Amino acid sequence: MPSDQDSHIVGVEPILDTVPADANVVHHVVLFSCDEDPNLPDPHMCASMNVGCYGVAFAWAVGMPAQYLPEAAGLPMGKFYYMQMHYENLAQESGISDGSGLRLTFTPKLREHDYGYVIVGTSLGQTPALEPGHDDLERMGYCPSECTDQLIPEEGVNVHAQFFHAHLAGRALVTQHIRDGEEIAPLGNLPYYDFNHQFFKQTPGSTDGPTKLLPGDELITTCRYSTKHATNRTKFGVETRDEMCFNMIGVYPAMDSMRYCVNNTAEGGRCGWGSKVKDATAGMVPYVPREEVLPDRCDADGADPGTRSSAAGHFIISSMALPALILLVQARMLMA
Repeated sequence: MPSDQDSHIVGVEPILDTVPADANVVHHVVLFSCDEDPNLPDPHMCASMNVGCYGVAFAWAVGMPAQYLPEAAGLPMGKFYYMQMHYENLAQESGISDGSGLRLTFTPKLREHDYGYVIVGTSLGQTPALEPGHDDLERMGYCPSECTDQLIPEEGVNVHAQFFHAHLAGRALVTQHIRDGEEIAPLGNLPYYDFNHQFFKQTPGSTDGPTKLLPGDELITTCRYSTKHATNRTKFGVETRDEMCFNMIGVYPAMDSMRYCVNNTAEGGRCGWGSKVKDATAGMVPYVPREEVLPDRCDADGADPGTRSSAAGHFIISSMALPALILLVQARMLMA
């Protein structure tokens, strides 16, 4: 990536380039920032993903339009990125070619704050499967005050937008916001979820300014599902037929101290930071749940398991002469 000066990414636009166009095989695209050159073949399976490339810079899912950041913040542009493409060929069609990717708009005119994310919800490996034949099932993920009290800066962070994500059985998602033991307005609420129309939902502020996350706040993310037409249990995992439950919260200033806060076990857990720690056990804060139901884990690395149908991408610089520069990030895959 261009590295002669610091820059902020201020906009990200999906480029969908599947042939035939109605094949609809791209499930998601995740752009990871890397501490150093991953030095891996292009493309390759995600099981060999570099341990230094777990900082999420951007995520796209089905139906998501372009995302533009607030005037006060931009994503710091690193020197190395790693693009994960998740393909799901449910129809088992042959002869599909894909060159989808991302267009990044960035500027050397730095904004006031760095932008970043904190992901809350449930851990894939520890969330109980959904039983078939039910019209209203729920799974809950917790982020406790023990985590936020030690890892969110004293002045707090501003919440800009939220990306709620589930799969085909998902029907509604909400993140409750608790401060000093009292529930305040929900951090985010998506009462009608559609897998085919996902987006970053802007978080409304108030006359006092943007919505804030403060040390000691607690977050409860609830995902509701319908399995009334299913005949088998639906496990939580990376495939489209599986399920997920998370909320990717865009905040500024960015927090290197806490990037993931997700359930893991019923006995307790710990929380820490994300992208810049190669040792996943370093710097984490242990906590013990109270008698009432509380978060099971804030994960230090938050890395999703590798998927069998993914590939990395490469970068094409398409323009260097604009006030805001444009990068194309694309991969070409052929499904035989």
